[in-house]
Amino acid sequence: MDTTMKSSIKKIFCCMVCIFAFYFSVQVWAEADSHAHHKAMLKNSMSFKQSTQNYTIPDLILQDKKGENTSTADLFDDDRTILVNFIFTTCNTICPVMSGTFSQLDKQLDKIDKKVELISITIDPEFDTPKVLKHYAEKFKGSNKWKFYTGARDDIVKLQTAFNAYRGSKMNHVPITLIKKQHSKEWVRIDGFASADILLQKINQLNTAKN
Repeated sequence: MDTTMKSSIKKIFCCMVCIFAFYFSVQVWAEADSHAHHKAMLKNSMSFKQSTQNYTIPDLILQDKKGENTSTADLFDDDRTILVNFIFTTCNTICPVMSGTFSQLDKQLDKIDKKVELISITIDPEFDTPKVLKHYAEKFKGSNKWKFYTGARDDIVKLQTAFNAYRGSKMNHVPITLIKKQHSKEWVRIDGFASADILLQKINQLNTAKN
């Protein structure tokens, strides 16, 4: 192999190394950047904004962690107070915080006389099958009061949109907790992070307030 060919091969190899290094750095930057706003939210953990909202919920079919179908009409029925959040199991930023809060609240619900149910709905239904949600529930030691749901992609998007929670990509999702007391059409919307103790206070306030 002559000197010219060796030099050419060396240049090609160097170019390939540079291209690979550039691609890798872009991927790392993109991954870090996609979580930047989530990390900023976590710095303000346990801060939130509360509002009262009315929502029109479409009639959809979801699946629980056992693979059984449930309609949203039944899921959001008026016979109990419910708390709803949106999560996905591979999220490693705000979802563990929200699920940790629900886990703590789940253990405190025995202090409440009225029936209360926690509902977590995945925004990544392609990955979060009933089996995956079952393992996730076990990880957070969820009781029978804490339900997990998945469904068809289009239905999950429709449901998020109805609650003004859809942000396009799952990487853009934001922490939202929705509370509705039994026999009420109004929802208390909490944007941000509220502790389990604060959510418990909100539930008690709703249950003692007059309709």
